[in-house]
Amino acid sequence: MKIMAAPSFLAPRRISIKLILVLMPLVLAFSLLIVLLGPRYFRIQAIHELEYKSLSIAEMTAYSLAPALYLNDRPTIDEVISSVRKSPDLDYLVVSDGSAKPPASYGLEAAVRSRYLEIERAGISADGLVYGVKVPVIYNDRKLGDLHLGFSMKRVYEFIGNLKRTLALVGLAFFVIGLAAVFLISNAIAGPLRRMAQTAGRIVEGDLTRRADVSSRDETGDLARSFNTMVDHLETARRTLEQRVEERTRELKTVADALRESEELFRSMVQSMGEGVGIVDPDEKFIFANAAAHAIFGLSEGRLIGLGLDEFMTDEQFALMQEQTRARRRGQKSAYEVEIKSADGKSRTLHVSAITRFDRDGTFTGTLGVFSDVSERKWTEISLREANERLRLSVKELEARTAEMTFLSELYDSFQSCKKEDEIYEYSAQFARKLFPETGGTLFIFNASRNVLEAVARWGDAAPVPEFMLEDDCWGLRRGKAYVMDNPSTQLICRHVEQSGRTPAATICEPVVSGGQMMGLLYLEGLPAASGARTDFARRLWAQLAANFRERISLALSNLRLSEKLLQQSIRDPLTNLFNRRYMEETLEREIFRATRSQLPLGVIMIDIDHFKSFNDSYGHEAGDAMLKAIAAFLQDQVRKEDVACRFGGEEFTLIMPGAGLPIVLSRAQFLLEQARLVHIPFAGGALGPVTLSLGVAMFPEQGRTGGLVIHAADEALLKAKRSGRNRVVVSDR
Repeated sequence: MKIMAAPSFLAPRRISIKLILVLMPLVLAFSLLIVLLGPRYFRIQAIHELEYKSLSIAEMTAYSLAPALYLNDRPTIDEVISSVRKSPDLDYLVVSDGSAKPPASYGLEAAVRSRYLEIERAGISADGLVYGVKVPVIYNDRKLGDLHLGFSMKRVYEFIGNLKRTLALVGLAFFVIGLAAVFLISNAIAGPLRRMAQTAGRIVEGDLTRRADVSSRDETGDLARSFNTMVDHLETARRTLEQRVEERTRELKTVADALRESEELFRSMVQSMGEGVGIVDPDEKFIFANAAAHAIFGLSEGRLIGLGLDEFMTDEQFALMQEQTRARRRGQKSAYEVEIKSADGKSRTLHVSAITRFDRDGTFTGTLGVFSDVSERKWTEISLREANERLRLSVKELEARTAEMTFLSELYDSFQSCKKEDEIYEYSAQFARKLFPETGGTLFIFNASRNVLEAVARWGDAAPVPEFMLEDDCWGLRRGKAYVMDNPSTQLICRHVEQSGRTPAATICEPVVSGGQMMGLLYLEGLPAASGARTDFARRLWAQLAANFRERISLALSNLRLSEKLLQQSIRDPLTNLFNRRYMEETLEREIFRATRSQLPLGVIMIDIDHFKSFNDSYGHEAGDAMLKAIAAFLQDQVRKEDVACRFGGEEFTLIMPGAGLPIVLSRAQFLLEQARLVHIPFAGGALGPVTLSLGVAMFPEQGRTGGLVIHAADEALLKAKRSGRNRVVVSDR
């Protein structure tokens, strides 16, 4: 049977062409992998990146929204949503709490269209256009709802489309470059073979009896033909072999001398290294150590040889090192840190890089280790971690302070609307429940008339304290500053706390002081005990918050009391403490309006002290002031509670009597006339007097429909009484 020869393109004569035909499918396959699998890989990476970004934004947004949702702070909620909306890929933002209307949202229609409630944590929506995430909104360990964020996938799809086109070009370029590389590689491989064949031809020249069978037409055939030539020279090579061996022996001796010199140089280099170098046997005992290794282990040079590593380590550290040795014997590279205690008693941390040693039979003979003292670096790392922790706590404290200041600002605004101290007490208890939700407390206010502090407000689960306490019952009031008791076994306990019948783990007493004057006491209990960095941080926050809360209460009380004092000064005559003329005119108009609406009478009595100018000139202004004060006190004692006694000016006084008819007003004027003679006016160790009065009476509406007309009529009646001889009552006849 005749076997047909293969076509020439399937049996090329050159090896380079064979290599091209073998490697070209591999290049083509790899190019297709780039084009087909590249977009899928980058799509997965893009989705992972979007997932990380969306979860980060969602967690940050949930953290920012939590306090605002808890306090229902709509401006802050809107501000947070506005900040998140700056993200160009945001499609929607919804906070769901189970109610029909979400408490906060943006792009609600897009969220409903994407079925955001069906996304559990993170994933692509059913329509494939939105990547949604869901995180819980938690404040003070209380879940307020779930935050749903959706990010558009449009940019991801655009990126994948552009990437496909780019990878197609890259795949084509790779295929072209790959073909060129295969061509170059094939030529590079075939070239050495050709040179080898030429070299072999020169070497084997000399064999005159045998020839290689030349049957191939490629480079192998060339090599065979060269081999036939090489045999021709074999005999000559044999004759020169012995001569060459002798020469080689002399060369080896020279190399041995060079090796000894190299070994000595290497040993001197190892000894002078700044890092420790040591060799230990299989029992972990030193058989070599340089000077730096002796210094690290705290021994003089030579004393480390024969000692075991276990003498410088704890059992735990030695077991760790042996585990590393076993890993190296299995062929694994090893670099680790270990703690030792050197001979001079110092604890050190060593960074060890080790290499196992084997003999020619593959038997483990020991370990070569290079180790550095990194104790200072470890200490620096620990210091940096502590500094970072302190910085983190400072940032957290700043965030807490910012939130508290916002809350305290709201408290201050609430205090501004208070008109009575009872309202301040009520607001204080209301806000204290929010500021200190897990603790209780009491607000005491100083009662100057009784010289005690009264409990005016309580909140939380505070111990029952007495309704009244003395200033000496509290160490904070004694010291004039905040007193924190967080260790009952070593600190003094306030008497008012002992009287409650129990001793809390921690308390704080904040004196409420304004302008150096003690106004009350803010008492809180349940502060965290002082143990551990986090608890110390919480304790400082509590103490600072208590001080800020006390300061707001103190400021509100002092402002209210100052306002009341200014009001009294604006409507009271400073000498007699009677209402002044301005207040009298305002009151008279108000009472006339009330009398008109109720159809009731109103009487006005104008009063003048007889011969006051002569008396003042004779005895001096101090005596005149004493007389004015005495008459003012007399009027305050002799009028009804609904009557208003005022100083009209100089020695004149006005008495307004709402609802009183003329008989009652006239009877009261006559009574004042008679009783004034009995007024005792002490002055300079004696008594002034007797005093007589002139009184003018006018009625509303008989003498006028306005306050000015009635006052004018009463003043005219008073003038008639003085002209008629004084010491009498005259009724207006207008």
